[in-house]
Order: sequence, then C-alpha cells, then structure tokens
Amino acid sequence: MIWEADIEVLADPDAVYQVLLNLVENAVNYAAGHEVRVVSDIGEQEIRLEVRDLGSSLVEFESLFTLGKRGVHAAGVRGSGLGLPLVRRLAAGWGGEAFGHRWEGGNVFGVTFPKLQGMKGAGTE
Repeated sequence: MIWEADIEVLADPDAVYQVLLNLVENAVNYAAGHEVRVVSDIGEQEIRLEVRDLGSSLVEFESLFTLGKRGVHAAGVRGSGLGLPLVRRLAAGWGGEAFGHRWEGGNVFGVTFPKLQGMKGAGTE
C-alpha cells in the first residue's frame, strides 16, 4: 500500500478513522492483491481523501452507497453492504460527500471535507 496523505481536516477523528478503515478494507478485499493507494488533495472548494485500487473496474458506483447493496465482485468477499452507506453518512456529518468512480484501470472511493476559510493550498492564495 502507498500512503500519500499530508492534509489536516476539521472533523471528528473517530469518524475519519472509521471512514478510512472502511475504504481501505474494501479496497484491499476487492482489489485482490493489486496496489492500493491512499491519496489526499486540496482543491479550490474542498479537500479530498481517496482510496484508489487497481483491481477489477466496477461499472456502477452510486448504488453501492445504498444500504445492503454489494458489488458484482462481492461473491467471494465477506461483508454486509453497510460500509459505504456508513461512509456516506459520516462524511455528510462533517459537511462532506462520499463518492466512487473509475480510475486508471481500477476504482476510487473517497470523501470530501469542506475547505476552511483562509487555508493555504491550490487556488487559495
């Protein structure tokens, strides 16, 4: 696993830990031995925390945030379909969003954090 996170956010540390745990665990389980990366980025309006994997690409992402819904590659992986809905609920609690999409032959699942006024970074100077 490659870790590329160096950004501080204002959020409940337990919630951020649970989100990161769920996203990394999903990536490790579903990427089936392929590389997993944790990446952070400061955008103009938000801070993004993403978990990227090079596993089999998914076709549909939004439905995976529905309670009890699991992906097409879930047959051989333990789980209940609760992790991504929890990620979405926790992210909403700090004013962020949860998302998923394709990425360079793999998948990305992540969350956003609202950008604090006066924070230095891309597009804020």
